Amino acid sequence: TQRMVNKPGSIDTVLATNLHADILSDLAAALGGSLGIGSTANIDPSRSRPSMFEPIHGSAFDITGKGVANPLGSFWTASLMLDHLGEQAAARRLMVAIE
Repeated sequence: TQRMVNKPGSIDTVLATNLHADILSDLAAALGGSLGIGSTANIDPSRSRPSMFEPIHGSAFDITGKGVANPLGSFWTASLMLDHLGEQAAARRLMVAIE
């Protein structure tokens, strides 16, 4: 975690248990400016079980109907999922649209 805080640009991918990855993904999103824009993936490299993709922020019922929700985390998550499913061109187009 110290390296992530001091030199975040030196890290490309993090492999961790679910508990530790949850903490690290929240930290990484905060370093990026907001939990609302981060995405995370729980990948099963064997592909014997489904991989799971989700925005870091989870549900945000407290802002329902206020017009302040930021969909970037959901779009970024969709891009990760598309890439994982072999749809690299679609994933790139989605990332270009949100960058």
